[in-house]
Parts: sequence; structure tokens; C-alpha cells
Amino acid sequence: MFNIEMFHWVKKLSQNEMFKECIALSERPIEEQYDIELLIRFLVFRTLEEREMKKIGNDLSGFLTDKMVEMAKNKEFNYTEEEAAFNKTFEILYEQMGSDSFRRYAPNKDKFLGGFLVSAYEVIALGIGYNYEQLSHSHINISEKVKQIWRSHASLKRFSSLANQSAADQNNW
Repeated sequence: MFNIEMFHWVKKLSQNEMFKECIALSERPIEEQYDIELLIRFLVFRTLEEREMKKIGNDLSGFLTDKMVEMAKNKEFNYTEEEAAFNKTFEILYEQMGSDSFRRYAPNKDKFLGGFLVSAYEVIALGIGYNYEQLSHSHINISEKVKQIWRSHASLKRFSSLANQSAADQNNW
């Protein structure tokens, strides 16, 4: 163990009730400590510089482990700042979205469906995490912003399938 203080700190953060409600994991992923992995993803990616993202490659797990070891060895790691970012991010999400935070939004049904999606987690949690100070003092409707992301995703998907169909039609001429 590189840093017992960080280990206890991460364990404490993972017990945050707002975080647990927002990720809404079933028993099995929690037993497998997927909640801890999600927390580590938040900590690593929130502080990661863009040029570092190119180093991820095909081994995300190894990358996260290496970055966590770097954080654990860093005597100047700002626990207070990272805890504030984490807590405020999940407070905002809990208050505005709760267990719908990382579920797919179906615009045609106007509701959130299915289970937890890691892709949604990375976009939404990190988007708020990067901007938590500004968002904590604003009146932005996060739920509506998330719906807009899903709507634009659905539009892009429809456009993409139409473009593919159009290309296929042109090849048949």
C-alpha cells in the first residue's frame, strides 16, 4: 500500500450517499467494487491534462492504476479540493437527477430508461466535476442539459443512419 491515508479517503468518499444514489448500482457491481472504480475514474480524469489522455491506449485499467499510484505518491495531492469537487458534483446530480443521473434518456418517451451507463457517467459527472464551482452558484437545470445531450445524440445517430443509407443508395446507382 503506497498511501494508507488515500485508501481510507477513497473508501470514505465511496460511501457518500448522494454518489451511491446517483450511480444506482445493483449489489453485484458493488461487491466487485465498481463504485470504487467509478470514483477513481472521477478523480483521475477530473485532474488529467488533455495530452495525458493520449497515453490511455487499450489498457484503461492499467492506466487508472498507474495514475492512482501517482496520486498516492504525490505529497502535494490536494485532498480538500478533490473531495469538494466530488461532493459538490454528486450533490448537484443528486438534487437534480438522483438515480436517473447516468441512465439513457429516451426523447420519444420523455423518460430515463435502463441501468447505469459508464459513458454517461464520464460525460456528465466529469462535465460537472470540471465546472462544479460555477455550477454550484448557478440555476442551470442539469436534467434539461442532460436531456439535450441525449437528444443531440439521438439526432446524430439518426443523421448517421440516414447518411449511411444515402451512401448505400448512391452505390446502387
